[in-house]
Amino acid sequence: MRRFNPLSLGTAKLSLAACIGTSALITACGGSDDSFTSPFLDATLTLPATAVPAATRSPAGTSEYQRHLDAATANAGKEFAGEQRRQWCYSVENAGAPPELQDTAVIPMTKMFDNLYYTGRRWVGQYVLKTPNGYFLLDAQNSTDDAKTMTIPGLVSVGINPATLKGIMPTHGHGDHYNGAKFMQDTYGGPVYIGSEDAAALTAANARNATVFSGSIITTSLSNGTMTPQILAVDGLNLTVLSTPGHTPGTFSGILPAQLDGKSYKLIFWGGTGTPTTLPLAKAYLDGSERLYQLAVAENVDGTIHTHPFVDGSLAKLDALNKGTAGGKNPFLIGNASTLRSLSILRECSAAKVNALDATVINPVWLTTTTEVAASKRTSSNGTSNVAGLIRVADPYGPVANATVKLSLSGGSDSCTATTDAAGVASCAFLTTQPTQGGIATAQFVGTRTSTQVQLQSSASVALN
Repeated sequence: MRRFNPLSLGTAKLSLAACIGTSALITACGGSDDSFTSPFLDATLTLPATAVPAATRSPAGTSEYQRHLDAATANAGKEFAGEQRRQWCYSVENAGAPPELQDTAVIPMTKMFDNLYYTGRRWVGQYVLKTPNGYFLLDAQNSTDDAKTMTIPGLVSVGINPATLKGIMPTHGHGDHYNGAKFMQDTYGGPVYIGSEDAAALTAANARNATVFSGSIITTSLSNGTMTPQILAVDGLNLTVLSTPGHTPGTFSGILPAQLDGKSYKLIFWGGTGTPTTLPLAKAYLDGSERLYQLAVAENVDGTIHTHPFVDGSLAKLDALNKGTAGGKNPFLIGNASTLRSLSILRECSAAKVNALDATVINPVWLTTTTEVAASKRTSSNGTSNVAGLIRVADPYGPVANATVKLSLSGGSDSCTATTDAAGVASCAFLTTQPTQGGIATAQFVGTRTSTQVQLQSSASVALN
């Protein structure tokens, strides 16, 4: 296969951009009516008009604390400018707790996916994951009474036998996430998984538990010392969990698998919202938010959930499902790009909290980026195709110059790379012998990093006709 070296938008582009359209021009570029010997650009490709930048950079002299809050706002854009920007940063910008924690209204067992449900209250609840032979609970309700009056009847209402409990995982060691676990375990058995650093919180040694249940919850510890993703095997399912200490020393986050109409999806959850008040835990919280973002990239997750559902927008989505206002779409499937945008707000709020506790700490701001692509293909009579692309990269503040971008075709190794100009635009092309009709061309920006700024990776795809 023949690969094409990056083409700048200067002389090389001007000399090759004309090599399109007619067989005579193709011949002039080193090819003929029957074959292509060199890749060529496509000057007919266009991108939408450049959007007005969504935000303005923080002026010189802005504090690190404010710089991160500004980046959180910039990353939120129009999509998450409301509640998600407010909630991810709430404990950074406010002294008290969010008023949503006082909303105790009940949400009935709500089917989100074919295998995933929510039940609880508007301020806190649990997710019910159907397993091959039973069910698994993410969080365990705020009280024994809620487990008795919401979880059990809710399970029965959707045809799940409460006695088939395969496990419970409280996200962390605060009672509103585990108080119902003692009743469920005593009644139906099954392990209760908890971060090793929070395990003691679920025992009789924690005096607060005596007001809810007697004795101790029998726990199975998940290692908080392992900072890479771990696999939690539950009834034939391999669940991905991630130690993210900070909100508590033993907080865990992770991914739940979802099924809908025969298709598989992944929903990522942040295990403990509410930034710490000590610098070591705040730094751990920040580190966890970064590793969760990286997990979302690696696993190409499709959306977010949260056991305080008002934090990440899950509450509004549950309301839409229950009111029938979701428009025939599953509101939890926001896509990977929007998921990463949401998690980038969390990261920036986490970094701001570190600076609220120590103004001298320097952490680079993380900026989301968007990649756009237009692509074309021309196939010669001998089966060789020329794939050309026009690519643009921007962050919330405008075009990203000097960005390395790669254009590739799904299912093959052929590709080309180029560097964006001052307008954030680049062009490149490559030859391939793999079939291109109906193929998917993908443009990827791998991201950049300096001591003060990270421009996060992004990609875009387009079908070749």
